[in-house]
Amino acid sequence: MIQRFILMIAAGLGLSACASLTEDQCIAGDWYGIGVRDGGNGRYLSYINDHRKACEKVGAAPNQSQWQAGRTAGLPRYCNADNAYRIGQRGVSINNVCTPAQRAEMTKPHALGRRYHEITQRISSLQNEQSGIRLSLDQRRVQRANGPETEEERKLRRRLRRLDNQVEDLRNQRLLVTLLL
Repeated sequence: MIQRFILMIAAGLGLSACASLTEDQCIAGDWYGIGVRDGGNGRYLSYINDHRKACEKVGAAPNQSQWQAGRTAGLPRYCNADNAYRIGQRGVSINNVCTPAQRAEMTKPHALGRRYHEITQRISSLQNEQSGIRLSLDQRRVQRANGPETEEERKLRRRLRRLDNQVEDLRNQRLLVTLLL
């Protein structure tokens, strides 16, 4: 019975977490302000349908013209070079909501941001490998007590040094990417 109750609550929370707006936002009806926020987040015109669905439950409906005016006003916050770089850093593609001129301005910063993201992912992967090697070395050290270091341990230490160098090189590459902006 308790498990069923917990599942019902979890399902309800999951559904409400997917809604584009809260009930309070639907009732307040600041459609221009909601549009500005959506434009700043690079939402497509079709996103108003998500709002429509979210607000049906409380008997509210979006004011499409106010929302579109707000979205248009908010798009410049999304459609610019600085934001394109931040979007790239998250490893995300740019939504096709900007003018061709804005997209052209966003291309290079977005590519640099993507490169930053890829380098960061690679650093993280190498650091995970380093952690595994350190753990293995610690376990081997305990197992051999005070005995001499084994050939396998020496190989692991060499691999760890190579990884240290790779991480340092990648950090330098990442720094270079930030300087290219």
